[in-house]
Amino acid sequence: MMKKVKILPIYLSFLILIYILFVIIVNLSSFPRLHGDEAWFGLNAREILHHCFD
Repeated sequence: MMKKVKILPIYLSFLILIYILFVIIVNLSSFPRLHGDEAWFGLNAREILHHCFD
């Protein structure tokens, strides 16, 4: 006799995944990233690290 798989948890998991993907895609434009001063600071730190500690 085959055991029945409950469909509700599968649908619920799928709906949660769709919701998370939707929220990520909608908020993609405000996703945190480096802006002007943070990017320049990182590039300057990298240059100092490579040129001063050789």
